[in-house]
Amino acid sequence: CSNISHSKNLAKLPKKKSQHWEQLNVLRKADGSYTEESSDTLEVLAAEHFPTDTQPGPLNPRTDEPFESSEDQNTIYEIFHSTRMDRVLKSLPLNKAPGMDNIRNKMVIAAWDLIKHPLQHIYKQCMTYTYCPVSWKTCKGIIIPKDGKDDYSNPRAFRIISLTSNLQKLMERII
Repeated sequence: CSNISHSKNLAKLPKKKSQHWEQLNVLRKADGSYTEESSDTLEVLAAEHFPTDTQPGPLNPRTDEPFESSEDQNTIYEIFHSTRMDRVLKSLPLNKAPGMDNIRNKMVIAAWDLIKHPLQHIYKQCMTYTYCPVSWKTCKGIIIPKDGKDDYSNPRAFRIISLTSNLQKLMERII
């Protein structure tokens, strides 16, 4: 991508990128053999980029004791105050890709007057009970080839980005 200033080179860019995607179907396994099916390719990528955890923890650590003290509740109230939420909303990037829920920031902004108070309540409850909805923790993985790699049969020639819920990202920005 270093030489895309000329329009002819710019037109070649999608073709170059698509060549990497064609090669994504065939990846080299740890034993030196190559994948033959898409399912094998995905397994190789998953094993390389998401190694198994030897000591799995709970998926949703949650306390049975909510933050009930008045000091805790005041802090939560301040964090999710309407003025603060409005200010954070104005700073949201419009073209961020959505997660599995397909809710875009543009949609949140357009519906803000209708959803602000219900979201405020949900966010406060999440904070009070140290809980995050399972659907917000489910992400969409997008496989992207790294530029400048010589061997696209190597699973390390790709990176995976995780697209999470924009509602979760909004809550994180507010906090």
